[in-house]
Amino acid sequence: MSRKTITYIITIFFIGLIFYLGIKYTELPTLFDFSKTEKTKGTVVNVEWTRKIRGYQLQFVTYEFEVEDSIYTDQFKAGKRQGIQSIGDEILIEYSIDKPEENEVIGFFRKKHKPFKIIKLESEKYSK
Repeated sequence: MSRKTITYIITIFFIGLIFYLGIKYTELPTLFDFSKTEKTKGTVVNVEWTRKIRGYQLQFVTYEFEVEDSIYTDQFKAGKRQGIQSIGDEILIEYSIDKPEENEVIGFFRKKHKPFKIIKLESEKYSK
């Protein structure tokens, strides 16, 4: 192979790599560009686990939220970026005022756990 051919191959490889990483790690703009939106809290009502390629696990999370006395239900995929979701967790949702069924999860509320209570074992009591 000539030096020129190798240069072309390396250039095409790097352009392909940049294109792949650009698609994989960027998000497309939301559907709310031309409509008014509001934010509300939603609640996780169901979580289903599934396996992806190479053993990677993914959650299909079903959530519901209330807008003007109507309850809407939708789903999203939760991976490493979103963290493990549990039933009862609260999420932040942005929805279109005109069509609340067009919504997007934009945040997560983390639960604060109670601190552990340290207790002494009976064996420690008698070892002194």
